[in-house]
Amino acid sequence: MNQMLFKAIVIQGALVWICWTYPATILGAMVVFQIPFESLIAQICMFMPLFYATLDALTLLYFIRPYRDYTKKTFGDFLMWIRLKKVAPSPTSVMDANVLYLSQ
Repeated sequence: MNQMLFKAIVIQGALVWICWTYPATILGAMVVFQIPFESLIAQICMFMPLFYATLDALTLLYFIRPYRDYTKKTFGDFLMWIRLKKVAPSPTSVMDANVLYLSQ
């Protein structure tokens, strides 16, 4: 259990560096070197911290085995329920449902 928690905390620390520190450093360098903020690099750096919360939660769900097993069991049952659900065929023909065909 301790090894799982240690792996999770190391990955979470790496995510902080990847999602917060590197983009902040790049943006700071852009200010110092007077690079305009309209560039693609600046936009990517401003967008990267938004991924942190999602990646942090996924890290916990993957690296801690009881969480991973529960998630796999829950979503596995849900996906099997969706796959086994019967769907009635559509009464319309394919050509009537085709929007591109109707626009010609």
